[in-house]
Amino acid sequence: MQHPKLTYLPRLDGLRAIAIGGVLLEHFCPVSRIVALSPGGAGVTLFFVLSGYLITRILLQYRLRCVDVKTAAIDFYIRRLLRLSPPYYLAVTVSACVGIAGLRTKWWIPAFYLTNFHIALQGVWPGNADHFWSLAVEEQFYVLWFVVVVALPARFFMPAVGFAMIATFVFRLGVWSLALSPLTTVLLLGHMATLSTGALVAYAETRPQYARLERCFLNPHLLTLSTLAFGAISVSLPFLVFPRVVLYPFAASICFGCLVRQSAAPTPSVWLDWLSWPPLIHLGTISYGIYIYHLFIPKNVIAAIVGHSGWALFCGLVVVSLAVAEISYRLIERPVLRFRNYFTTKLLRERMAAGRLTLVVTV
Repeated sequence: MQHPKLTYLPRLDGLRAIAIGGVLLEHFCPVSRIVALSPGGAGVTLFFVLSGYLITRILLQYRLRCVDVKTAAIDFYIRRLLRLSPPYYLAVTVSACVGIAGLRTKWWIPAFYLTNFHIALQGVWPGNADHFWSLAVEEQFYVLWFVVVVALPARFFMPAVGFAMIATFVFRLGVWSLALSPLTTVLLLGHMATLSTGALVAYAETRPQYARLERCFLNPHLLTLSTLAFGAISVSLPFLVFPRVVLYPFAASICFGCLVRQSAAPTPSVWLDWLSWPPLIHLGTISYGIYIYHLFIPKNVIAAIVGHSGWALFCGLVVVSLAVAEISYRLIERPVLRFRNYFTTKLLRERMAAGRLTLVVTV
C-alpha cells in the first residue's frame, strides 16, 4: 500500500504560531479576564495534538518501510535528541548556573524530564520553569508511542488509542471525584487523549478502512461544532471545576484534531490558507525556542526599559522572547539540525544506497 510522503506542511507551522501566541498571551497578558480563559492551556493542547500527529506520521514510516525495531529506535531517538535537546538543555544549564527558578539545586528535575511529576507531587507550580511540564509529557509520550507504533503489531494501534482515551477520562474523573489538585492532570495520563487524537488523525490518513473517520476530521461542520463546545468550556474554566478537569481535553482534542487534519490537507482552503503567511510560518518555526525561553526573560529588566505599563511590558516581553528564540534558532538549533543525517544508522544508510529506503523526514 502506498503511503503519503512526509512533505512539508506549512499551515501546521502557522498552527504552531497560533499555539505559542496563546501561551505568550496567558503568561504576559495584563488583562486578568483573558488569562482566566487559559489561552496558554489551549495553546499547549494544540501543541499536543500536533505532536501526536507529526510523531505518528514519522513512526509509521519506519513500519511501512520495514525498518527493524532496533534500527528505528536508534534513528528516531537520536533525531529527537538533536532536534529538541540543544535549546532545552542550554536553558536548564544557564538557569542552574544563575540560580533561576531554584534550578541550582533541582536541575535534575527538568534534566530528566520529570517536571510534570514534580508538579503533580508538590501540587504547586515551581515558578519560571513550570512550563517544562509539557515538554516532559511529550518526551514520555515519545518513549511510549514508539513501542505502540513500531514495536507492536499494527492491529494493536486502534485499541491503544481507545485505551488512551478511556484511561485519560477515568484518570481525570478520578482527580475530580476525589477532589485532588487539578495540577495532578499534568501527568502523561492526563493528556494521552489529546496526544492520541493527533495520532489517530495521522493513522486514518494511511488506512483506507478508516476513510470515514478521516472524513469526520475533514468535516467543517464538526470543526465548527467542536470549536463552539470548546469555547463554551473555556468560558466556564474560571467557575466550574468539572469542565476544566474532565471535559476540557476531549473538547479541545476534537476541535484541534479537525483543525490539524484540515490544515494538513493539500487542497486550498479559504478559511485556512492564511496560516501559510510567511511571517506566521517563521514564528511557528521558532516556536519551540520561544516556549523554552520566554519565562526566563527578566521582567524587571524589561520593565525598567519599557515601563511598568501593562501592554507596554507585554509587548516588550514578547519582542525579547522572539529575539532570543530567533538567535537560538540561527546559532544553535539550525546548525545542529544539519548534523542529523550523520547520525543515521548503518542499516538505514545501506538501505538508502540500495534504493530500498528513503531517509525519514523528521520535524
